[in-house]
Amino acid sequence: MNDSVRKDKTITFEWVSHPLKQSYYKSILAIGSVIASAILCGYFMDSPGFGLLGGVVLFLSLGRFFFPTRYKLDRDGISVKTITTNVTHKWSRYRSMYPDRNGALLSPFMGPSRLESFRGLYITFTDNREQIVEFIRARLESELNEISAQQDNKS
Repeated sequence: MNDSVRKDKTITFEWVSHPLKQSYYKSILAIGSVIASAILCGYFMDSPGFGLLGGVVLFLSLGRFFFPTRYKLDRDGISVKTITTNVTHKWSRYRSMYPDRNGALLSPFMGPSRLESFRGLYITFTDNREQIVEFIRARLESELNEISAQQDNKS
């Protein structure tokens, strides 16, 4: 990361991730799967009501795909807004990051842990992957340096 980004504490990244709008084929497949599942559920349960209920439950469980998610990263922390939740965490909560093709998992653990998927936060990228990964790495390094400095002062 270049030094100008590290020194400037006012950098803020904001973006909206809406997978439904990003890929036409995935959208058609997801919508078709929900409809087909609802029809099959109604047929096998011999009840249109159960089919409708199954379709609604499946649709809502895929909410991060069907509804937009708003992300905001700044020097203080990260905010994630969905249709049902509004989560804000400080950078001091996270210790590591695992980027992949579609996003990054922010983990409260220094190393790999089975609890990461429950306690961590997965953020999805749009067209800003390199900038976001660079910014998060810099913030995590800064937080870890502050923590180690505080521990050295206590000793």
